[in-house]
Amino acid sequence: MPYSRLSIVGASFVLVSLLVGCVDKAKYDESQKQLAEAQRQLKETQKQLEETQRKLKEESTTKFTTHQAGFRTFRFNSQTGGTCILLTTEADWKNKKTKAQSCDCVDLNADYFEALQKADTPEARNIVRDSWMPLIKDTCGQ
Repeated sequence: MPYSRLSIVGASFVLVSLLVGCVDKAKYDESQKQLAEAQRQLKETQKQLEETQRKLKEESTTKFTTHQAGFRTFRFNSQTGGTCILLTTEADWKNKKTKAQSCDCVDLNADYFEALQKADTPEARNIVRDSWMPLIKDTCGQ
């Protein structure tokens, strides 16, 4: 016998050590992939947080000013440049065009479109439409 029992045990030990090293390398590679994915998700979440904070800051700095023109008082949104009728006479409010330009109507429509955009299924959009339309028709004079 050219190989002794000790040589076979030693060779077996080396072989097992190599196999264990391969398994550990595979686990290491997998953990590195998971780490890279977690870091990518973290960066994406940080970007979303920064964007949300920026939007919140913009929204909180929205300034409204009023402007008198004849018997109407208009509200001017300095962020969007939009205007709406804030105050007018009772007789003027009876005019459908006036009601359609009222701040209540403008704000209600903005809220409606935001709710409609958040609705993720056709059924949800129908529910939003059905629940908001009577209020919009009444507020906006439609």
